[in-house]
Amino acid sequence: MNEDKKVPFTQPLEDAKKNFLEDELNDLEFEIEELETRLAFMVPTDGYGGGHTSGCIC
Repeated sequence: MNEDKKVPFTQPLEDAKKNFLEDELNDLEFEIEELETRLAFMVPTDGYGGGHTSGCIC
């Protein structure tokens, strides 16, 4: 009888854990994309910049 009671509690717990991890993964993927975008603007790709990290050719 105790086995019947464990099944309903473990499945929602596993589902909640899976949903939490999926949400965390989505958040991390978004943060990685944002950091990659920022980095793309900071690193000069044309050889100029004179040590500046803003990507601005002044």
